[in-house]
Amino acid sequence: MKKSASEPKYGIKTECDVSVPLRDGVKLSIDVYRPDAAGKFPVLLALSPYGKSTQRLMYPQPMPASTLGDACIEAGDTNYIVPRGYVHVIADTRGSGKSEGEYLSMYSEQESLDGYDLVEWLAQQPWCDGQVGMIGISYYGTIQLVVASSRPPHLKAIAPLEATTDQYLACYHGGVVDAFYTELLTGRHSTLSWHGYTKGNYRSWSQKHLSKEEYERRLDERMSDPGIRQYNLLYSILQAPEKNPIFFDILMNPNSDSPYWWSPDLSKIEIPVLCGVGQFPNCGPKFVRGPGMIWQGVKGPKKMLITPPGWLDRPFVQYHDEIIRWYDYWFKGVQNGVMEEKPIRWFVTGDDEYHEEQEWPVARTQWTDYYLRSFGRLMKEPETWGEIEPDGYTQEPLLVTNKIKAVSYATAPMSRDTEVSGPISLYLYASIDAEDSYLKATVYDTDPNGKERALTHGHLRLSHRKLDEVRCKPWQPFHDHSEAAVTPVVPGEVNEYAIELYPFMHVFRKGHQLRLEICSADLPGAAFSYHVGSAKTISHKIYRDSKFQSRLNLPIIPR
Repeated sequence: MKKSASEPKYGIKTECDVSVPLRDGVKLSIDVYRPDAAGKFPVLLALSPYGKSTQRLMYPQPMPASTLGDACIEAGDTNYIVPRGYVHVIADTRGSGKSEGEYLSMYSEQESLDGYDLVEWLAQQPWCDGQVGMIGISYYGTIQLVVASSRPPHLKAIAPLEATTDQYLACYHGGVVDAFYTELLTGRHSTLSWHGYTKGNYRSWSQKHLSKEEYERRLDERMSDPGIRQYNLLYSILQAPEKNPIFFDILMNPNSDSPYWWSPDLSKIEIPVLCGVGQFPNCGPKFVRGPGMIWQGVKGPKKMLITPPGWLDRPFVQYHDEIIRWYDYWFKGVQNGVMEEKPIRWFVTGDDEYHEEQEWPVARTQWTDYYLRSFGRLMKEPETWGEIEPDGYTQEPLLVTNKIKAVSYATAPMSRDTEVSGPISLYLYASIDAEDSYLKATVYDTDPNGKERALTHGHLRLSHRKLDEVRCKPWQPFHDHSEAAVTPVVPGEVNEYAIELYPFMHVFRKGHQLRLEICSADLPGAAFSYHVGSAKTISHKIYRDSKFQSRLNLPIIPR
């Protein structure tokens, strides 16, 4: 029987603006919230540039219902954590808030080293029992992997929720730049609001580390890109890097082999890891990819929690019982059954209940190809006819239209309930009449009344189609996004494009259909974020005959 987390029994003692010296003399500023009792306790560290004092503004503003909600309050609920016998430390990263130094990039190697020093300093404090864990979501989640990869001796376990593992792919989805980070520094107020970074000493990595010649080459290349020039905001950031040095550097480093894109080596993480995320569609897709990558990468004990679709609430107060149970087991020796349960617990939409699994991907998965066919059909049987005229659409740039052109393919109504849970991939034969474009694939559940529910999507810039054969798995394509691998498309040439779609867990009920939509544009302001598209009118042809067998690969779970 599952046992709850420890009960609250302490008050809270607060120490603000404590200075922590790092190896290079820079000092980080932290706030310490600890039990108001004698003795030593485990520490749960939260670290980001979102401002430590702001994290205590715990107004109940559920997302997305409240337009005053703040998506950057993610460090965890001190009022839940500390009374249960943990010290909650919230820290400003280097160059942010009241911490000294320069902030040059997200999730950087410098943050890994700083986190190492901070963990070791915390472990030596008179109120710490020598055990340090970490807590928080999004930035606070990802940085747990960043710090853990440096292997501080006193970091004993982590719980990264809504965490990314590949920082290039977090910003360039399939090589297509995502405009999400245009607003992360300065804040945003719309249907999804946040305060952004706190005040700080934010500087451009590119300006500091690139040679003058390389810097000017890249800047000229980006500023002359018609795709970027059609978005005034992006062009203005290139003109004035100080306006948003974070997104300036993202634009200036469009390929994965730039030293800017440092990512943690997950294989170095041997401590216990509790990972998780809320399912698509409302949760940022870069986060949905994370748990599977963490699961396959880390080497120590691990558990996975996939929650119902949507963002975790901000202020972050959800799933604290699961997190504290995790730390109760590893830090306090509480025999609460955490490691006796199946290690994976995910919410399956359609069934609308949690399922428990043993591994990722699920061993009993029946990997099933659904082939694109004429007349918008999606079938298990491949086409037997020879050459058949392709489907297609012509997408004008958003400079001249707000209409997104698309083609779609749908299964027949399901003859029985069908569970699809795990990673998804699309292998698509296509041609264009230009040297580059991008493809976006979206999967929907369509009920008998025509009501649809988006389940997942994926992107690929066509010039980034070269696969990284060493990393590719039968269920998950990986691409080589290095500068040398970029290959312009020969207009009219038919190529196979492997597109990774983010995992989902869903049951298509009897009578429902799976619909696949393919397009090449996003409307700014229409969804959580948008992707930078072409400034040209481009015709896209989708091939699906016996020679070019385009297919959607699905993880069918036997019922």
